[in-house]
Amino acid sequence: MESEGTSATNYFSGTLPRTIFLSDIVFSVGEKEFRAHKNILYIRCKILYEIAKNYDNDDGPIQIHSVTAEIFKSILDFVYTMKTPEIEDEATATDSLVAADRYECVDLKLYVESVIVDKFLAAENAAEFLIFADSYSCVLLKEAAINLFVADAETVKKADSWMKVRESHRLLDEFLDIVTCPKKVAGVNETSETEQLDVTTLREKLSEAISNWMGAVRFSSID
Repeated sequence: MESEGTSATNYFSGTLPRTIFLSDIVFSVGEKEFRAHKNILYIRCKILYEIAKNYDNDDGPIQIHSVTAEIFKSILDFVYTMKTPEIEDEATATDSLVAADRYECVDLKLYVESVIVDKFLAAENAAEFLIFADSYSCVLLKEAAINLFVADAETVKKADSWMKVRESHRLLDEFLDIVTCPKKVAGVNETSETEQLDVTTLREKLSEAISNWMGAVRFSSID
């Protein structure tokens, strides 16, 4: 089985070496193993910490079945360095968002939302993405899908997924709210900070969070 070593020092500098530095937990995903550190998971990813806290290296690797090795690696990359994944296709985007939601990586989830809106959302698939966004509480994606309906309802309604939208009285009520009151978007309170996020603003906030995180890491290393 191939092992992905995770040296904390090199993670913080943005690289992923094959060496091991004080790792105390191993995750097994498919044919790969990923070494990690409980103290970092405790700070950066409580869900993975809760999975790992009662294990140590002597217990053998923790089996993860809910994601692919590539997606899990991108989760760890983000947890350790806030490095965002390269997303080249729609399937990777949706799988990444589902994983980020499962492991409660909020900033990563918001980033993937912004990629979907920027690269993959269109009138032809807006109904499908609306259902997806509603299932995973994706406010930005949901708003963008509804806006596409407002702009090109005829194309949006041609999709097979539109029938599922029609079956949801709550979603139809939200469409009615948008048409009659444009400032009330996707069921979000008008004063909510999340409502104000477009793709550009969201990425600026993520960049600021990355800078703050890396600054904290450098400060800790000096101490």
